[in-house]
Amino acid sequence: MTMEIVTRVDRGLSVDPSYIVRYQVFEDDRFIGDGVVQYHRQADHNDFAIPDTIRGGDGKPLDSEARKKIIESINEAVRPFLQP
Repeated sequence: MTMEIVTRVDRGLSVDPSYIVRYQVFEDDRFIGDGVVQYHRQADHNDFAIPDTIRGGDGKPLDSEARKKIIESINEAVRPFLQP
């Protein structure tokens, strides 16, 4: 299984310290789900809920490693926008 996550910060809806991130998840070049989360720079912890409706090719919800990969991609998308 090859997973690809495409993320982008919605510049029209994002104002520091709050960033809206859209993500799409693909497995073996097949779209399996998407979502929108808010990243808040001043939060002690950004806890993103990746919905169970995003399911792999086997029809099961994503495992913890796949969810972790999505969260890491979201964090990476926001990093260039963070102001010191």
